[in-house]
Amino acid sequence: MVIKIGNFDCTECWDGVFYKKLSDYPNITEWEMQTILDFIDYETQYGRTCEIEAEEPIVERIEKYKTAGKNKSRVPAPERIAECTACPKYKGCMTDFVCHTSPIENAIKILEYYGVP
Repeated sequence: MVIKIGNFDCTECWDGVFYKKLSDYPNITEWEMQTILDFIDYETQYGRTCEIEAEEPIVERIEKYKTAGKNKSRVPAPERIAECTACPKYKGCMTDFVCHTSPIENAIKILEYYGVP
């Protein structure tokens, strides 16, 4: 799986590429780094490898966070998730949940992975 981090229209997974939109490109938040590492952990659990394609400062920040973030508490989702374009009125999602579109089988695996019954 290729993870491309940039200033895209939205965050989406398409044809083996995970396009990760940053809320304030090229700045990457701790929450965004956490979600990228969560994605990599999930893919790894199912035997898939990931390669990050982004500007070098972004890749460096993620690599540093990977080491430093292991002992940190989880970062809560921001009040407004700006990378989501499903809520045009608010220019982002205003929810504690993240919108995710996938085949039902994959959605079940994702929920099971995170311990949701």
